[in-house]
This record gives sequence, C-alpha cells and structure tokens, in this order.
Amino acid sequence: MILFGCICFIYYFAMVISSRRWNMTFSGFWIFLGVMFLMLGRGWEYLPEYIQIVIGCIGILTGIAVVIVEGKVIKAMAQQEPDSLNWMIVLGAQVRGKKVTDALRRRLDRALNYYRTHPGNRIIVSGGQGIGEEVSEAEAMAEYLKKKGVPERDIFLEDASVSTYENLMNSKKIIGEMRGQKIGIVTNNFHIYRAMKLAENVGYGKVYGLAASTKPIVLPNYMMREFFAEGKRVLFKFVR
Repeated sequence: MILFGCICFIYYFAMVISSRRWNMTFSGFWIFLGVMFLMLGRGWEYLPEYIQIVIGCIGILTGIAVVIVEGKVIKAMAQQEPDSLNWMIVLGAQVRGKKVTDALRRRLDRALNYYRTHPGNRIIVSGGQGIGEEVSEAEAMAEYLKKKGVPERDIFLEDASVSTYENLMNSKKIIGEMRGQKIGIVTNNFHIYRAMKLAENVGYGKVYGLAASTKPIVLPNYMMREFFAEGKRVLFKFVR
C-alpha cells in the first residue's frame, strides 16, 4: 500500500509540473488517496481483523465498479463519427480571462474539423461565465470559431449554463423541435459517455458523440473524476 501511496503522489506532482498549476480540477483526490494508502500501509497490521475484512471488501467492490464504469467511458471514446449532423453542441470548459484553455481548444478544434468536412450543420457553444473568467465560455468559444472562419450565422450562443446538465437543457431550447434532428455533442473523450447519457436523460433521444483528445498526463485524473460524476448522475436519476 505504501507503494500505491507513493505512485499517487508522483502522479500528482507530474500533473502539477505539466500544467504548472497545483490546484487542477480533481487533482487533490490523488493527495487524499496517497495519504490513505500510506496510513493503511503503516497501520494495517494493527487493525482488527474484521476492519481489515471490511476495508478489503470495500476495495474489491470499488475496483469492480471502476472497471465497469471506465470500460463504458473507453468504449464511448472510440465510437465512429456520424455521416451528417444538423447541430453540434460544444460543451464549455474553463476560460482564462478571455482565452480558451487547452481542453476547450481541443473541443473547438474537433468541432471545426467536423464542420469543415460536413457542411450544413450549426454549432451551439454552451457555457456560462465562471469565477476568474472575463467573458462567458460561450463568448470565448464563439470568438475562437469566428477567427477560424466559421460564419456568425452558424454559431449559436448559450451563455447561462454552469454544468453539463444545464448545457444540454439550455441548448435544447435553442434547437427547438427535436424530432428529426441529428445532434452531436462535442467534448473531451473522457466526458463523452456521461454527456451522452445526460442528453438521453433530458429527452434528446439518439445523440452522437464527437470526442476531442485530452492531454495524456491528465487523462487518468479526469477519467477517475468521471467515475464519481457518473455515480452522481445515476444516483440523481433514481432519486429524482
């Protein structure tokens, strides 16, 4: 367990060095997990046997759940793009000042690539304004697309949402009548599965995922975040 704890710390610092940020989204999880592994590694032999059994069972069940969920996430990453779409919804991500971040640029470039090779679709850029952002994510995305040659008539702004759920609900209002529409959701590869499931939950019916790449060093971090986010989605679905 001490070895696993050290691996968690090494991974955290690798992300910090790569991104030049110590507080990347969800990165604190690896510090927490590393501390837990180190504590268990040093104190395991002093724990009562029944506590060891309980911790072991929790670990096994969690491991099985992670494998199942991440398997679905990976499968969604590899789906083929559709032959045609009427709409693309580009889900927002953090903006620094007025500039798109790496993750958001990858989403926009994925949308641009499809737009250029499949004429006739329209693009909804969806995202509100968060802390530290000088403009809404939608506005920053729209400016990026216009600079890349997308005509303004094909760009629709949704600038009020603060979550994936709201992205999809608010974009649905822009689309209007859903029947007969082929809709693609553009987001980073780790996020495709949950975004498509949320779309189904709020009445989109059949949707298509257009997966943008993710910086390799941070992919495990975001995939683990998706595990917990997917658990929250499923729980919310059944509680609601």
